[in-house]
Amino acid sequence: PSLRANAPVGHKPNVLAIVDQIDGRESFQTFCAQIHETLNQAYGRQDYPFGRLIVDLGLEETGPGFPLFDIALALDSIHDQMPELQNYITILFNNSEQGLRAQLTYQQELFQLETIEQFAGRFLNLLNDALANPGKQIRDLEILTPQERYEILNQWNRTHVSYAENQCAQQLFEGQVARTPN
Repeated sequence: PSLRANAPVGHKPNVLAIVDQIDGRESFQTFCAQIHETLNQAYGRQDYPFGRLIVDLGLEETGPGFPLFDIALALDSIHDQMPELQNYITILFNNSEQGLRAQLTYQQELFQLETIEQFAGRFLNLLNDALANPGKQIRDLEILTPQERYEILNQWNRTHVSYAENQCAQQLFEGQVARTPN
């Protein structure tokens, strides 16, 4: 949405679709600087109507989603209210006495609550690691909880299989053929 400071009275908010490349080798701090620059450039062009951009790009509204992006992020202290969009997920950040808080809304017909809770938890893990370690490369930031990491690396990855150690591969193959000939 457009910046409050630049919006005249009665101005309808305009959506700014921000597209940036993410290079996993960059630090989170470098990525944030890149996003800052992209946002500054986008705010310089915020008067271009978003609806016209969709038409000019030849995009169509398909289903419940929005034709250019699925997730919307906004910070209430600098953005107008979000216009009614049919994006899949919206995360609205606001500053409070307790710190930065977020409100996540989503299309309930597309996502189960458990899926959104997992998404939100992983997003928080990613943000916490990035904020604690801004010099860390993006590809090294933690997205999984310690429990999820353990489950994936240890429980799901149990590949040990008992087999007859006194037989060669061809003998094991012949035995399998004998047990299941068809």
